[in-house]
Amino acid sequence: NPPVTLVSKLTGRIKNLYVRDKEETRKGQVIAVMETAASIDDINKLKEIADTISNPERIMQSSFPEFTELGEIQSFWGSFLKSLSDYNNYNINDYYGNKIISLTEEIDGILVYIGRVKEKEKLYAENLSLELKKFKRDSLLHVSGLYSESDLEKSRQSLIRLNIELQQVRLDHSAKSIELAGKKQELEDCRIKKLEDREKYYSVLNESFLNLKAQIKIWENNYLIVSPVTGFVTFTKYWSENQSVMVDEPVM
Repeated sequence: NPPVTLVSKLTGRIKNLYVRDKEETRKGQVIAVMETAASIDDINKLKEIADTISNPERIMQSSFPEFTELGEIQSFWGSFLKSLSDYNNYNINDYYGNKIISLTEEIDGILVYIGRVKEKEKLYAENLSLELKKFKRDSLLHVSGLYSESDLEKSRQSLIRLNIELQQVRLDHSAKSIELAGKKQELEDCRIKKLEDREKYYSVLNESFLNLKAQIKIWENNYLIVSPVTGFVTFTKYWSENQSVMVDEPVM
């Protein structure tokens, strides 16, 4: 295989040098690390964790160790933790889920009430029908002179009272039907809102996780000098830790 030249991606010092001149290396082996504010151990641990996560929405924030030396990745790690916390809190609190349960129970209660009102309305209608028949009989008796005017008035008042009571029952039925329609609409709105909020929190979480993984790769590309093939190292000149390197300068 033809030789491969490795160059520094930035200007700085060599923080760690893991090979000597003429030493054999494997493909993908880290040969050197450029000077960075990040802890190599923290970066490696974070990368191991990130590589094991396929569904960030299924993990809990408490399962992570504390990372405080991630350099320029620190803010992306913080953003990921915040979005994960927001997503977890959304699911734990489940405001709309609890609201849906409450509305469902209210709707069930209203349906039971409407069922009783319907039965009550049926009885009142039957009673009114009987009272109307009685009033008609009383009217005929009054015409025949067998029923006094005052008794007929009482019969009429009784008919009117039952009719008013029936109308009140029907108004109650109508009001509860309107309330039921409102509760059903509110329930549907809550279901839609729950899905929208879940998608919003999930999208933010997934985006922050992808950004974190991308920043890890960028960090590796900038600060790690990695062997692209299996072979032997040949220094272009004498190199040691803490030695300064210019950007695009050949190192090996």
